[in-house]
Amino acid sequence: MIKKHHVLATILSFACMSSVIHAKTAEEEGRDFGQNSIESTSSLVNSQNGQNTVPNFSTNAPESAYYQNGMGNVNSIGNQKVTNCQNQNMSGSNQLNLECEAINLVNKSATSRPIYEIDPKKDPLVKDSKETIKVSGESATQASIEGSTNQFCFNKEFDVKPVFENKQCSVFSTSSTESCINKILFTDCISPIKDMICGEDGSGIDHTTLKVTKPFHNSTITMENGFLKIGLFGTDGSKGVHTAEYSFEVKNLESLAEFRLTDFMNNDGSRLYINGKEAWSFNWGGAHCCSGTTNVDLKPFIKEGINTVRLENWNARTDWWTSVNIKTRIACACKKQKVNGCYDKYNPTIKPCKEIKSECKKTIDGECVYEEKQFMCAEKTNVSDCQNLIDAGCSQIKSVCSSKDSAGNCLTYSQTYQCKTSEARKENRRVCVEAKCTDGKCYQESSEPDKDFGQAIAMMEATREAGVYGEKDSTGSLRVFNGEGGTCTVKLLAGHNIMSCCKEIKVDVSKASNNATGSKQTQAMGNNPEQAAQQTEGSTYQYDDLYNDDSMMKNLQGDLTGGWLQCNEEERDLAVKRGGSLCTHARTWCSSKTIFGCTEESRSYCCFKSILAKIINREGRKQLGLSLETCEGITVEQLQKLDFSKIDMTEFQNSVVPKNVDLGDKAEKIRERVNKQAVGGYYSE
Repeated sequence: MIKKHHVLATILSFACMSSVIHAKTAEEEGRDFGQNSIESTSSLVNSQNGQNTVPNFSTNAPESAYYQNGMGNVNSIGNQKVTNCQNQNMSGSNQLNLECEAINLVNKSATSRPIYEIDPKKDPLVKDSKETIKVSGESATQASIEGSTNQFCFNKEFDVKPVFENKQCSVFSTSSTESCINKILFTDCISPIKDMICGEDGSGIDHTTLKVTKPFHNSTITMENGFLKIGLFGTDGSKGVHTAEYSFEVKNLESLAEFRLTDFMNNDGSRLYINGKEAWSFNWGGAHCCSGTTNVDLKPFIKEGINTVRLENWNARTDWWTSVNIKTRIACACKKQKVNGCYDKYNPTIKPCKEIKSECKKTIDGECVYEEKQFMCAEKTNVSDCQNLIDAGCSQIKSVCSSKDSAGNCLTYSQTYQCKTSEARKENRRVCVEAKCTDGKCYQESSEPDKDFGQAIAMMEATREAGVYGEKDSTGSLRVFNGEGGTCTVKLLAGHNIMSCCKEIKVDVSKASNNATGSKQTQAMGNNPEQAAQQTEGSTYQYDDLYNDDSMMKNLQGDLTGGWLQCNEEERDLAVKRGGSLCTHARTWCSSKTIFGCTEESRSYCCFKSILAKIINREGRKQLGLSLETCEGITVEQLQKLDFSKIDMTEFQNSVVPKNVDLGDKAEKIRERVNKQAVGGYYSE
């Protein structure tokens, strides 16, 4: 006995076979049914049904008078309506008022609104429409072949994600250089001789050191009434030269107010020598008597410590004498008072300072009485190179303290900002679907879009670069997508000014090319590292030979001026590579510091042959849990473990998939370049 479910299965099978065999017949019957329905329905359209169905239906409406078998003239009626509305006092019905408002508006706008002309050759709407018609027509023609399966292509809008880049800056605690003076004051000075004035700061002639070292006849040296008095005389009538020598000690010569010859007595001539030099002479070899006044500054002839004096007399007649009065000060016994002008510099509760220089400007008896000191002192303000990132709309995502004081307070911060390098946008891509055509009518069989072009390019370029740039490490393992380290510095000058050699030199990548064309990029985007790069039509893919071309680097550096001249060659090279988006930050550290924090911060970067190599290395190492502070490549075994679907290729795709290029043509060029394993980027325009 045949079971029921076997019978049911057999029936369903024949039903499916019958459906396949008679598909064309069913389609023809459907078209015949539609045509018959049109004919049967059109007979229902008549006046009687119109009166029954349409409100206010009439075969003789007032407006029919305007028709006049297609030759009706409505100008006169229209002009009359315009005239009536111009004279309308708006006191009619609401319907009439509304009509006149509309007529008056149109009548006035016709003479006042601007006239626009459309150029059919240049207007983008017309041009784009022609291209759309052309593309659609070609696709439709291809797809209309009887029984064929063809692609039907159209443009579709897709969302493109924004691209972000992390950038670094530093916040330094500022400091300043301050000077102060420590000195000793001499107070409560008492003169040992009446009517003698004490010198300032212990200066003056030490009266206890007055001596006649080589006497002749009556030789004297004394201090009285504000003068140092030196003299010799004789009554023996001897003629010729008579000489005596004296000595005294000067203390604190710098502070000695004066040492000046003001008056003298002689018979007949006189000469005065101080420390072996002639300091004054009067009537030498002549005959003259008896006194005179003068005003000779003798301070340039004396020195601190012991001084020697020789006084000579010339006698041409009987008795002889010479005496000089020198106005000066006497060294007195004083109390010493220390004045510490640097007290606050040693008190960290007032201001943290560190002594950096000390110099004694004056000593008395071996004791420093005037000392100048210099200190480096911390300020309560900060200075940073972060402002340009803030102004660019970047967001701070990380802050690390790189230097602390003894109390654990942070003095220097290393900041990380996330900056948007390209905005989210809409992008038109061409999508092709398969179409089945029968009897000139086409049906879409699949709505699947073609593979993502940018992702395909990324995978092809990854294959090419891995083959060209693979290197063996010290263990013999082959590594791909290797990076190279570079370091730059940010210095804090004079405690409050920043000199950064970690800026970027924006590169006009539209003027770069690959090795296949032989042309080189020779222009840095201006001399200002912060100037934005120009945007160009077409692909702006960063060519990988820019990284290795020494002549190109020298050309780029040759255009640099200003602060870049203070940066070394490695820093300038790094600035160019970073400007081409070839580098990522590895780490930051304090490379020079004082008790007030970092005075120099160093930043290291990993730079790669291309944007794609950078993305695969950095994102790949993240997936594998490897350190990002090293620039080494990825082994072949590690590469095989990567999930490329999780690697965001947007930055690379933005550089190779422009809006205005023939993607099919570009894809063919890429295949050729991959086959040849050429060094360089894909595009040569």
